[in-house]
Amino acid sequence: MELLNKKIVNVFNRNNYLLGEDEDGTRYYLEEPEFACGWYWSLGGVETFTNNRQPTRSVDINSHEHFDSKFLDGKGYVDGYQNFFKKSVLDRHSIYRLFELMECAYTLSKMAGICEKGSAWVSKNDCYDTLKDQSWYLEIIQKKLPAVISEICNLLGGKTKPEQFEKQAIYKE
Repeated sequence: MELLNKKIVNVFNRNNYLLGEDEDGTRYYLEEPEFACGWYWSLGGVETFTNNRQPTRSVDINSHEHFDSKFLDGKGYVDGYQNFFKKSVLDRHSIYRLFELMECAYTLSKMAGICEKGSAWVSKNDCYDTLKDQSWYLEIIQKKLPAVISEICNLLGGKTKPEQFEKQAIYKE
């Protein structure tokens, strides 16, 4: 796989980190996570833009997918990623690091939801009183996830610090 230079573009007031290019030359970007709706981290958006070569001149998003459903659903993980991208900003070792960090981010996000609501939102949970834990929830959204998110952004060429993301995580009941 050919290596590309790391690139960050600001499109529609959000930083997007280049992941790679497919066989058709379409460039895919990981959207920088943001704390949404006052209670959760929106993360893992993989996007392409209407202006593939100059995304900042795009009039819209061309496609929006999620990293977990695109790459973490049993399609061979790193091999699937390397087969999808003909060019990437990451070498094989760094791809493993990205997958580790993304798995942690998704797992922490799910755990935060369980701690905040006391359930997985499927049905009545008899362990509600044990699972609902506001302090764990706040620790995850305000400390643990910002640290992981910062590492993901930095792996893709950013120069972020966890504090930059911690400032976003203001919980609104």
